[in-house]
Amino acid sequence: MRANPWQGNVRELENMIERNVLFAKDDVIKEMVFPEIFKSELSFSETTLHTKTLQEVEKEHILKVIKKCNGRISGPQGATKLLGLPPTTLASRMQKIGIKREHFLE
Repeated sequence: MRANPWQGNVRELENMIERNVLFAKDDVIKEMVFPEIFKSELSFSETTLHTKTLQEVEKEHILKVIKKCNGRISGPQGATKLLGLPPTTLASRMQKIGIKREHFLE
């Protein structure tokens, strides 16, 4: 129960406890049964050992947008339009975080 974030929702926690009380086989609840959505969130957070830096997240995002734009950086169908950045700003960020043409042109 402690591993689940509960998102500040007391009713959610209350419903989970009530559900487990109803389905308990004994007088004491020895194990809580969580819906699959909680299990997948818990297993993901428990196995995630590496937290990405802001620079890594920015690099992945910029690369994803450039690939979505078929390698176009500027212009009406370019990444700068989707990112809301001037072409010079995007170019300097790409240089700073090490994005090169071979990263997005295959």
